[in-house]
Amino acid sequence: MGKELYPSNIHKIARTAYGIIKNHPFLDGNKRTATYVMLILLKLNGIDAKLSQEDVVYVGEAIANGTMTDRELVAYILARC
Repeated sequence: MGKELYPSNIHKIARTAYGIIKNHPFLDGNKRTATYVMLILLKLNGIDAKLSQEDVVYVGEAIANGTMTDRELVAYILARC
């Protein structure tokens, strides 16, 4: 076929979390769900990201208010691995 749209597991995980927050699939809890899914997927994929509680809150808020893109989330996660 072609080139993968999201080349690494971190890219896929970041895009999943970003999509949950930005697309509002639930009436409530989109940021909580997205950040929890992100943490679980990182762990399941053997990615040891050192994310504090403050980091997780920051990520959820920054994506929700539009100050963090999915690419910036990838960089944020990579900086903490």
